[in-house]
Amino acid sequence: GRGGRKRAVIVRNLADLAAVEGLSLAEYRRDRVRQKGVERLLRETVEAAVVLRAVGDARRLFAAYVVAVERLVTAEAR
Repeated sequence: GRGGRKRAVIVRNLADLAAVEGLSLAEYRRDRVRQKGVERLLRETVEAAVVLRAVGDARRLFAAYVVAVERLVTAEAR
């Protein structure tokens, strides 16, 4: 059903986003296509979570995103 497809989108996108977690901010910023891809994955994931009314999942996703951004900024500051 629709819920299963939305959950699959979330799972797939989170796996894809994990691949960029280790990038430095400089590496991330150098590749505009990668930036746009990450933004698209985040948007699709949040939209899928909202459709599922999975507020808890959306909050966890946002928290994970904030942690990833903080890691990039911290790594860049070193």
